[in-house]
Formats: sequence, C-alpha cells, structure tokens
Amino acid sequence: MILYKQQKAYEKSNADCLSVLTDEPFFQGKNEYLSLIKKHVDRPILRKDFIIDSIQVEESRRIGADAILLIGEVLEPQKAARALC
Repeated sequence: MILYKQQKAYEKSNADCLSVLTDEPFFQGKNEYLSLIKKHVDRPILRKDFIIDSIQVEESRRIGADAILLIGEVLEPQKAARALC
C-alpha cells in the first residue's frame, strides 16, 4: 500500500521518472517492488541498488528497469566497462 501511495505522489508531482530501491540488506527494497510499479506507470524507472555484476544488469532488464545506478567506487574497472556495454 505504501508503494502505491509513493508512486501516486511521484505521478502527481509530474516526476519525469521514478527511482525504486531494490537493495534488500541496506534499504529493505525488493525486485518485486520495481516490477509491480512498472505495471502501473508509464514513466521510466531507475533501479537503485548496488550493481556489481553483469548478471544484475540483465536482471534489471528482466524486472522492468529502464535505467540502473552504477556507483563507480564499488565497481572494479573491468566490471564497470562491461556493465556499460
């Protein structure tokens, strides 16, 4: 219920995109949150998580993310280059 209230608040404010936390250990997010919200909005969705592997990039596509947050400080240089391709 809280998810939908937040989603509606973003829509009412005419936000250009939505940012959804999917990191569970630190922020209590879930992939399911992004998938659920994606079904109900027509705006792009940014997945906010600690993306450290190309498997997570593919997972992001699968769950409906339009964009991902990459934090250079936590990525090894080779993995960062692969994630961007």
